[in-house]
Amino acid sequence: MIRIYFEKMKGGEPSLPRKPFSKIAWPWLGAFVGIYLVSIVSRYTHADLLNSLFLVGSFGATALIAVIGSAEVHNTGYLFVLSPIGTGAMIMLIVALLVNNLSSNPKRHYPRYWW
Repeated sequence: MIRIYFEKMKGGEPSLPRKPFSKIAWPWLGAFVGIYLVSIVSRYTHADLLNSLFLVGSFGATALIAVIGSAEVHNTGYLFVLSPIGTGAMIMLIVALLVNNLSSNPKRHYPRYWW
């Protein structure tokens, strides 16, 4: 039973072809332009975006906590990246592997390939 579970993780299909550079570059450029526009809007409207739900929702609550958190958060330094961010990511990966590989649907078996 356990051996079969881990054999599913080997994969069996080749990796998908790489996306063209333009499909990668345009979204990144759009993200940077969007962030720049938010900073321009906040400068000229004198809006307090740090107390706005817009900022938390669009840029991520964890990053915001790292920036405006208490002295205790700042004293953890880069350890804040490992805990809680890294721990949360590992928990989500483990749950995804368990839930998807225990399914009887072969299209839900994850991962199909690692690289």
